[in-house]
Amino acid sequence: TPNIHDSHHTLLGKWNTLADSTRSTKQMHYSSLNNLSNGLSDLGRREEALVAIAEAVGIRRDLSASRPAAFLPDLASSLNNQSSWLSDLGRREEAVKAAEEAVLTLWPYFKRWPEAFGGKMQMMRRKYGEYLREVGRGPEAKIVSILQEIDQALAEWEETGSPS
Repeated sequence: TPNIHDSHHTLLGKWNTLADSTRSTKQMHYSSLNNLSNGLSDLGRREEALVAIAEAVGIRRDLSASRPAAFLPDLASSLNNQSSWLSDLGRREEAVKAAEEAVLTLWPYFKRWPEAFGGKMQMMRRKYGEYLREVGRGPEAKIVSILQEIDQALAEWEETGSPS
């Protein structure tokens, strides 16, 4: 009987064949890879989960280039997953970079629609801070003011449900 590893590679091969330039096909491919990544992670297969989420991030980047408002929030979520898998594998600096990109990507959406993105931003910002502590450093100087703005908006969101 075929094992799950072989089935996974067969499925990826078929999706890669189908993944042409159409947006809907790319969206389905992304969703499948994202789900596969989560499933593999749940099974403790972090390396394979990382491969799948890296491919999903690449697809989201491509889709975001043509329709940023539609796809950047999902890119942020995928980057957040990628940071988790990297951290779980001990690749802390890479986890910091992915988490930072996730926070900065989601920021404009949280700022405009806090009720929709507050919970995600709170979780992503917390994880980013944890990863920074794990590597023993703070954020790069160029983004400190943005992070302060995010932290202030999160505090207001937690208190009132909406940043000013």
